[in-house]
Amino acid sequence: MSSGVRVRRLFGEDRNGERVLDTHYADLKAEGIFAVGIHRAALFDALFGAADAAGIPFQTGREVVGATQTSSRMDLAFAAGDASASHELVIDCLGGSSPLAPSNGE
Repeated sequence: MSSGVRVRRLFGEDRNGERVLDTHYADLKAEGIFAVGIHRAALFDALFGAADAAGIPFQTGREVVGATQTSSRMDLAFAAGDASASHELVIDCLGGSSPLAPSNGE
């Protein structure tokens, strides 16, 4: 957790100062529950380094425009019109602007 910080509470207000979120992980009534806040680039570096060390192949220079999901696998759709092989795990670190975000494609 050297690149992140332990999060015990999430709190947010709207532009008018009204509370819109106030969640305490302690409210989950489970011992040791917390989140880790980490910058997207630091998360990417950690995940990429682990995958690279494991010898997992990468495709670069491809624009992902969507995905098709079954119960246990996901195929990525590329801008060129082709698709990836099926994956058991896809990690999307693009945030709300991702073409895989439900609000952008569903």
